[in-house]
Amino acid sequence: MDNLKDKLIDKNIIEALGLENMSAEDKIKFIANFSETVIQIVMIRVAGSLPQEDREEFKTILESGDESKLGRFLFAKFPNIESMVTEEALKLKQAMVERTKKIDEMLADKKNKTQNSNF
Repeated sequence: MDNLKDKLIDKNIIEALGLENMSAEDKIKFIANFSETVIQIVMIRVAGSLPQEDREEFKTILESGDESKLGRFLFAKFPNIESMVTEEALKLKQAMVERTKKIDEMLADKKNKTQNSNF
């Protein structure tokens, strides 16, 4: 699994999933959804790591939608926030690639069984 992780570090998610033939518009939507998912995962991780007294402030900042205030808060409480984002993006990318590979294998097996039963 670490070997896969090493290979994925240098590949963007579109390339890693073999989606190069998607339209530019679909690629943009896919990357936006992927990025949003990563941010949600990081926010859950952050919320779970905060001491109780900081959780209310965090919740208030999130609800306000003030991205600059959120950024200041996150960098103050988690100086390693950028590596957290990178780590979670890589974990999600790896999970998606592994699931895609399993689905491809299942489809290939089903296709082989169908072809073999026709004889």
